[in-house]
Amino acid sequence: MTKANKRVAAALGMAVLFVAAVEGMLRLTGYDEPPDWVNNDGTPRPGEKYEQRNAYVDDYLSAATYNIVVVGGAWTYGLGLKTEDTYPAVLQDILLNEKSKPVRVANMASPNFTSEDTARVFPVGLARYKADLAVVWTGLTDAVPEDRRESFFARDPFSTRDDPRPSCRLCRFVSNVAWGWNRPTMPADDDESSARPTLLRYDKTQSALLAMGMAARHADVPVIFINYPTPAGQPLGHP
Repeated sequence: MTKANKRVAAALGMAVLFVAAVEGMLRLTGYDEPPDWVNNDGTPRPGEKYEQRNAYVDDYLSAATYNIVVVGGAWTYGLGLKTEDTYPAVLQDILLNEKSKPVRVANMASPNFTSEDTARVFPVGLARYKADLAVVWTGLTDAVPEDRRESFFARDPFSTRDDPRPSCRLCRFVSNVAWGWNRPTMPADDDESSARPTLLRYDKTQSALLAMGMAARHADVPVIFINYPTPAGQPLGHP
């Protein structure tokens, strides 16, 4: 082997060792690690798959309990949380100390539900649990551009999908720095002209909320609507 070849081989060997060292350092420091409850591609780990959120179906059939049905999307379901840490479960704990009879809060939310999906299951929940009160907290998925929903947690998180990102951490670091290729979470806060055409039309959200209000009225069940702003900071009902 000539001296030139030896130099090339030595340089390549040092480059490989350097890359391996950087890769090892990035892995040890947890660079671009997903949260504990999700896999690398953003899907929840098997142990987190759709815990039973309303474990007392039979108890709801008793008139001795005050029954609350809660519907909505990922935030109501409590994706990534233990059942006892979701807001419907906390609400039940609070009301148990306030009501003269036992309170049961049924969590019928699903991580991928839009307001239209929620409206479809709403009448079923009222009848199934003989609801005395309904709580609706929906609209987050509506505010996610449709072209981003395939990579956003609010869709069905357990359907299989490929992770488009490179597997090595050094490659991810380079791609994140060079192209901003990072784990998708919420859509960017774009200006109205670029973001609005991809959002679920506001009139659809309003129609779904109206349908749930009419269903609650028909069933003679009081309903509470909880609203939160879109990622752009505008209420869902904003024209």
